[in-house]
Amino acid sequence: LAPSTYLSYQSAIRQFFIFCAEQNIAPLQATPATMVRYTAWLALLGTVAANSLQPYFSAINKFFRDHRRQPIAVGELLADARRGLEMLQHRLLPTTARLPLPAQVALDILHAANTLHGTFAWTPAALPQMQRFRACLAVCVNYTFFCRAETGARCQTGDLVVDRPSQQICLFVRKSKGDQRRDVADKPVIAIPVAANPVLADLLIYYTEQRATFCKTFYNTPPPLAFWSCSPAEPSAEWGAAATISAWLTLALRTVNSAAPAGFKWTSHSLRKGAASAA
Repeated sequence: LAPSTYLSYQSAIRQFFIFCAEQNIAPLQATPATMVRYTAWLALLGTVAANSLQPYFSAINKFFRDHRRQPIAVGELLADARRGLEMLQHRLLPTTARLPLPAQVALDILHAANTLHGTFAWTPAALPQMQRFRACLAVCVNYTFFCRAETGARCQTGDLVVDRPSQQICLFVRKSKGDQRRDVADKPVIAIPVAANPVLADLLIYYTEQRATFCKTFYNTPPPLAFWSCSPAEPSAEWGAAATISAWLTLALRTVNSAAPAGFKWTSHSLRKGAASAA
């Protein structure tokens, strides 16, 4: 499992152990019926939504499998309990529905990036302009390649290149959902013809060259490992995939003076949904 999954499971299994201690139950003696009581116990805590319960149950099932036991957080009885809890819970605030990003808005952002790229010199004083350009370009890349947020935000130097001999824009999918166990050599490279989006290809070449020159000139270092990090001073290790892409999308939308319709929102996943919908 991925390290982030273990962190999530640690918290979930800790809650289960607290429940078992309070109920005087040996954890490995728990049954599917115990899981219904555990669901009620979590409900009384008032801190877990019914639609957020799965990691709690997955952690317990993993715990049982690791001890060569059959998983217990399964079955219709538990499903009924979860549905019952969901019917008892009500949102205090209205939800904002997420919409696909229209292709025309993505195209506007691409044009904005193309307009921005010659309007500033790459110097430390121009970091805000560099970051605005970077946000527009990253949004366009995620849209063009149907990327999940983790694929786009965690792209490393060398993963996204314009290959001149083959005239293709190539993306090495280093990070994607559910592939933690796959060897790096087995992960895919997605390629699209430069002719399909020559503006994007030119902007990627420009970004790659300017970023390398900027880091060498002002920091005497090669470009950071994180491809979208404009400067070694940027804390890219703290980037959260979805939050980072959503923040860049917000900045790009401000640049083109665009926003989702009232009562709706565009987020990082709107890029993937938008590209799929447009295609």
